[in-house]
Amino acid sequence: MPNRSQKGYTFIELTISLAIVSFIIIATTLGSNLLKQAKLRSIISESRAYMDAIDLFEEYYKSLPGDMTNASDFWGTACDPTPSNCNGNGDGVIDYSGSSNDNEAHRAWQHLSLAKMIEGTFNGIDYGGMQVNPFLSPLSAYNNGIWWIAHNQRYAPPGTHPEGNWEGNFLQLGSYGGTYPASGNIISPMDAYSIDKKIDDGYPRNGLVLAKPANNPSGCFNDLSTDSPYNFNNTGNVCGLKFVFRKSAF
Repeated sequence: MPNRSQKGYTFIELTISLAIVSFIIIATTLGSNLLKQAKLRSIISESRAYMDAIDLFEEYYKSLPGDMTNASDFWGTACDPTPSNCNGNGDGVIDYSGSSNDNEAHRAWQHLSLAKMIEGTFNGIDYGGMQVNPFLSPLSAYNNGIWWIAHNQRYAPPGTHPEGNWEGNFLQLGSYGGTYPASGNIISPMDAYSIDKKIDDGYPRNGLVLAKPANNPSGCFNDLSTDSPYNFNNTGNVCGLKFVFRKSAF
């Protein structure tokens, strides 16, 4: 005759086991979501920290980092043996032309570092083509990312260029992962929207948080209009992010 108590014990044991497995699945999912949200928050905190450093630098030195005309007076050969390479042109924007003596976009990180306003050591040297590596700019805690200092992007009418609906100086987050140069693609449209909506307007081509697409804009957002939404159908890391900290007067 079957042992009923043994049957009951087996059923209870199975129920407890299923409950434990369910708990582990739920805990793992929640942990993964919390980790993801923490990583997304790191983008916001890093961008704010660097923008605060730029503001503090400008307040103290009366010039934007990279753009200051007398940087060599403060840091001498620690900045560059040739004073003109260290100094900017003082036009009020952090610009980039691709030459060693007009390289404000890279020198900006170096100036911030020499002024002890950010961590890290950066050489400010131009390698051509806005190439980015850890000798030039700081790494991000997010997804093998690296921060590019924002060079001036002049305004282009809506719908004329994938990167033309904004203007001014901006910080840009792109992927690095040991490659040289860095790539702009680091975050999915959904996660980019999450950040954009949290601190701006939620549109990839409008406001002060902007999405930088890959070669094909439809990978990150739908079209080139200022009210174009993010393309949530694409789940890949096809977006970069730009944080405007100084609107251009051009």
